[in-house]
Amino acid sequence: MRANIYIDFYKEKLGVVRLHQTLTNVVIPTFDIKKLPPIIFSTYDGLRTGSKKNEEKYDALKSGKWGLLGWLTAEGSTPLIDVSMQSSSDMTDFHISTVFHALHSERNYLSNEDARDDTLSGDESSVDIATKKNLDSLVRVGEKLLKKPVSKVNFETGVFEPSNEGTNEEALISIAQMLSREKRFRDMRSQVHNMGSSRLQTAKSKA
Repeated sequence: MRANIYIDFYKEKLGVVRLHQTLTNVVIPTFDIKKLPPIIFSTYDGLRTGSKKNEEKYDALKSGKWGLLGWLTAEGSTPLIDVSMQSSSDMTDFHISTVFHALHSERNYLSNEDARDDTLSGDESSVDIATKKNLDSLVRVGEKLLKKPVSKVNFETGVFEPSNEGTNEEALISIAQMLSREKRFRDMRSQVHNMGSSRLQTAKSKA
């Protein structure tokens, strides 16, 4: 279906009604076809999610004229799959960041935003080429990502931005240490609980 059909339909149904005039709270998910981030319009705020560093991918005017075949093969790519995969990844990042922020634990969440921005090409982008050369190349990519600054979502724009919380490597070490401490604490608590249960059973048997 052509884009102008949608436009005519919404104009006919909505007229000049604006978002702030709705009778109930609404959320309208959309997608920026040029840079591939989801954009959410709501009665609260208009929110853009995803990276601002993506280069322009597709043209909105051209995509408005695509049919089914175009969405699957246009410009030597697969726009429908690109849109689906990118938006899913962006929204997952944003939703998880929101939850961690609400729990005041945002320092414990590392986004995969930087990993997506480091565009892999050729053999590096394949999931089934396990040659030593390719694996060594992926190791170098990973090492490069470790040295990058931690990115956090800007809740006003929805864009991930570098923070002042050190590098990804430092953040991973900090989280690993925290998890190690938590495991030791739980192990100790479990041992205390088991000892208490054992003594209780012994006392009951003697009684």
